[in-house]
Amino acid sequence: MSSLSEPRGIETSCRNFIDLVPDEVLLKIVAGMGSPTVAVAATLCKKFQELQVSISLVPCFASASSREDRLPDAINDAVGRALQGMMGGIDFAIVFITGYRMEKKNPWASTIEQLRERLPKTVAVIGMSSAGIFGALADGLPFELGPVPAENERGVSVLLGRMPNAVVRVFKDHPPGRTNRTHMM
Repeated sequence: MSSLSEPRGIETSCRNFIDLVPDEVLLKIVAGMGSPTVAVAATLCKKFQELQVSISLVPCFASASSREDRLPDAINDAVGRALQGMMGGIDFAIVFITGYRMEKKNPWASTIEQLRERLPKTVAVIGMSSAGIFGALADGLPFELGPVPAENERGVSVLLGRMPNAVVRVFKDHPPGRTNRTHMM
């Protein structure tokens, strides 16, 4: 009989503890847990369900990097890990790519298509090739590819973000010298 009542006692004491923690503190704790963990917690606790709504009003950013040999694999890896760190919706994705051979005709078409498959349709995607990148890999170790990477060095860094009440507009081929600040992030 004690083994059956013991978990309920623990569960009740945890809920009582959570009820004592101010929402502002709990929100900061939850913000670092990642979407999958918050979703599970929300199914177990009404207070976490209420916090999910509050989380959607807080700016949030998550990033991940990958050095997989194939560009599609690197994008899947980096986007997947960055998504795990996001809480709620995503407004934009910024993707930095270095060292991969791009198609000569419309080099970004397949990359954008792949990103569209992994991200919600409303996400503004900004992509660029760069001379170098830095980030953290799946094992948490940092890396840097300098402005002149070695022949077989390549990588992808992805930054996902949510900025409540902000409008993100993606522009292409903006004429040099003309700046329209409403179109810039």
